[in-house]
Formats: sequence, C-alpha cells, structure tokens
Amino acid sequence: MVDELGIESPAAKTLVSEGAVYALVEVAQQGLALLSLPVFFFLLTPEDFGLITIALVLTQVALTLSTFGLDFSVMRLYFTWPPEERGSTLAGITLVSTLWCAVLAVGLHAALRLAGVGATAYWAMSAGWWGGLALGLRGVPLAVVRVKGAMRQYALFVLGGAVAQVVLQMALVAGRLGPGGYMIGYALGAAASAVVALAAIRQEYDWSGRVWKLPRDTVVFTARVLPSVLLARAVAISDRLVLSRWSSQEILGVYGAASRFTTPIKFLSGGFKLALAPLMSREERSGNLDVEFARLSRFLVLGMLLIGALVAAGTWLVQLTPWADASEDMQRLVGLLLIAQFLSGLMFLGQVRLYYSPRPGSASIVAGVNAAALFGCLAWLVPRSGAVGAAGAAALSGAAGLGTVIVLAFFATRRWREWYQLVALIGTFLPCLAATWFLHAPGQLAVFLLSATLYAVALFVSLRHLRRGQALQGTFDR
Repeated sequence: MVDELGIESPAAKTLVSEGAVYALVEVAQQGLALLSLPVFFFLLTPEDFGLITIALVLTQVALTLSTFGLDFSVMRLYFTWPPEERGSTLAGITLVSTLWCAVLAVGLHAALRLAGVGATAYWAMSAGWWGGLALGLRGVPLAVVRVKGAMRQYALFVLGGAVAQVVLQMALVAGRLGPGGYMIGYALGAAASAVVALAAIRQEYDWSGRVWKLPRDTVVFTARVLPSVLLARAVAISDRLVLSRWSSQEILGVYGAASRFTTPIKFLSGGFKLALAPLMSREERSGNLDVEFARLSRFLVLGMLLIGALVAAGTWLVQLTPWADASEDMQRLVGLLLIAQFLSGLMFLGQVRLYYSPRPGSASIVAGVNAAALFGCLAWLVPRSGAVGAAGAAALSGAAGLGTVIVLAFFATRRWREWYQLVALIGTFLPCLAATWFLHAPGQLAVFLLSATLYAVALFVSLRHLRRGQALQGTFDR
C-alpha cells in the first residue's frame, strides 16, 4: 500500500518533507533580503553596495575557513560515533573551530591595519569577516539539528537570524552608519543566531576529558571533503573577485545588487534538488525514472521562468529609486544572470539524474567543466566588458555545464528528447532578455508581465499533469 504520491517508505516521506523545509527556509530567508533590498536603494549608493559586495565576499571566505568542513562531518558521521563519545567529539569540534576563528579574526584585523584601509571600509570588511565566522560556528549546531531531523529548530535558527539581520541592518543604516552599519547588522544577527543555536543544543556537549583531540575518522573524512568545499566556494565568489580587480566600486555595487535579485531562482532550484533525490529513488524501483524526471524537471523550469519574469518586472521599479541612473545597466545584468541561473539550475538537476545512471561519477566531470569554463570566461570577458562580462561568463559557464550534462546523460540513458524540450523552454525567456537591451520602460514591463502570465498558465497545466500522473500511479499501486 502506498499513499497518493506513491511514496512507499517512511524514510522517503521524511526526505521529501525535509527537502521541502530546506527549500522553504532558504526561499524565505532570501526573500526577506530581497524584499528589503529596495529600501536600501534609498539609503545607500552604488559605491556603498560595492563595498558591501566586497565585504560579503569576505563573509564567504570566512565561512569556508571557520570550520574547514567539520560541520559537514558532524552531519555525515554523527550516528557513527559511539554514543559515549558523541558529546566530547562535538565539544572538541566546537572548541577547535572557536579557537581557529579567534585566530582568523585577529589575522584580518592585522591585515586591514597594515593595508591602511579607511574607517568605513575597515568596519564593513571586519564585520563581514566576523559574520562569516559566526555563521561557520553556527553550522555545527545546525548540523546536529539537521541530522536529528529537528526541522522546527533548524527553521527557527536560520529564519530568526535572518530577521535579526534585516532589522539591525535597517536600524543601523537609517542611523547613517552606511555600509559599515549594514555589515555590522549582518554580523550581529549572525552572532545572535549562533549563540541561540549553541545554547539550544548545550545538552549534546560533554566537556570532560581531552575534547581538543578529535577522532581520526573525523579528521580524515573532513580532509577528503575539504577540496570540494573549497572549490564550491571559489566558484560562488569568483565573479565578484575578478570584477573587483577590473572595475570600479560603483560597477561592483550594481553587479552585487543585480545578483541579489536572482537569488530566489538559485534557492528554488536548490530546494528542488534536495527534494528530487528521494522521489527519483522511488521511481527507479517502479521503472518510471525517466518519465518522472522529465515531468518534474519541466515543472521546475517553468517555475524558474515564472519567478524570473516577475523578478525582471520588479527590477523595472529600480528607476523609481535614487538608483535611476543605474537602472538600465541593472536590468541588463539581471537578464543575463537570470539566464545563467536557469542554465545552472537545469545543470544541477542533470547532475542528480547522473547519480541515478550507470555512471554516477560523471557528475564530477560536469562540476569540473562548469568551474573551468567560469574561470576561463571571467578571465577573458571581465577585463574587456566589466560587469556585463561577468554576467555573460556566468551564463556561458552554465551553458557549458548543461551541455556536458546532456552529452553524458545521453551516453548513460540514450535519451535526449526531454533535454531538448527543457532547453527550448529556457529559450522562451530570450524575449525578456532582449527587452532589457532594445525596449524602453513601458515595452519592457509589457513583455515581462505577458511572459509571466504565459509561464503561470503553463505551470498550472504542468502541475495538473503531475497530479494526474501521481494519482494514476497511486491507483495502479493499490
């Protein structure tokens, strides 16, 4: 017996529900930041956002260095540790990470002082660094609640921290502290969330004995996953790093703001990726893997296109803010970055499909091609075209990764028609991209809203097909 969705095991149901929670939490977190973004257009200049973008790059670097992947090791190895050693291992990981974060905090302070940066830049960069370290330390208790399935606590820690960050950022920026206040609010919200998370799981810790001595299996596993963690972070910040070298702080600020507009697409595809794996496990057993993958992927692509059209329409409102002079450049950047997110989102889904093919290792080839294409395109385009080159590099690297997925998936499954249809769907967004370059404001808004309407209708039809297929499958199983 199975339910209407055809999910047989309680484990699969748990995976699906938790994947939905992760997606909703990430979308809500980024949605909150996105909704607050227009407010900061009235309080901060593009140059201010350029400094904030640099500070957020430091945040990502600090987040990576803070635990060196030990938080992921907690999630992977938690239940393999003997129960009597689990508390001391967690305490050791937290202690080692905290001491290492203190060293990193002092190191950046010394580096900025030696560099002789101004007061505003010092506070913005330092706060970004501190915020990254705090988020890294928070990763340890988050790993514990995730591995134990305490999704309510997970949502509370993450969303509570996000709300605290936005409230503090608005208060400090409104108090005329500028980009330094923005990043201090970010760091304070992250620190408060980390303290609450650590206090909430304090019963998990055992501070007796030599807690600083970590188990060998934990150290070995962390060393194995660290290269992939570092590569992923390098890819995530490479566009802003290269752009900061070859453009002005104002252009970097416009690019950073444009990137913020496209984050809902990134987390929508990430949430679907989390939820897709357990569903594909079920369909693999039923023999409907390729059919269900095509249906679910079509639904996701239509969802991304709908949100992308709405985001493009939202950027049209930037011209009503003090950023009006930069609105045209921002709309063009958002259009290119949306295309990049569509291609990358479909590439990530293709990697999931490769995991369920006879050649699961092919997914690593895709990641390598995507990273190499991004680094190469950034090095070639950014010195010549600035921010547009960075956005174009993101789109070209997504296309290279997706093309690699399609080729590898064809050799693994001998199917290509579904991929042709999905790529063709993404191609329907090209009129929106063209509108940002060749039409004036009224024409742009008309194209965006018409596209959003058509995508909404197509998404509704796709959802009905999904429900019909699931209902029939449940009837047959019964």
